[in-house]
Amino acid sequence: VESLILQQEWGSSEYYDCPLCVEEGVTSHTKRMKINQSNGSIKCCCSKDHDQRIVSKLFEIKRNAEGQ
Repeated sequence: VESLILQQEWGSSEYYDCPLCVEEGVTSHTKRMKINQSNGSIKCCCSKDHDQRIVSKLFEIKRNAEGQ
């Protein structure tokens, strides 16, 4: 799922599973991250602590995927 997030063109406002929530095993129905293309923001709807770390995690996933 995360690799799809990195490869696609995002709409003006899209929701995806937050990779940090998935990694931590969060089972809440709010484990979603919102990508807002118009202002370039990425927000986790489950944990504000994730907001600053999501981009780093997405780039880590992308690097790992390219290395395989």
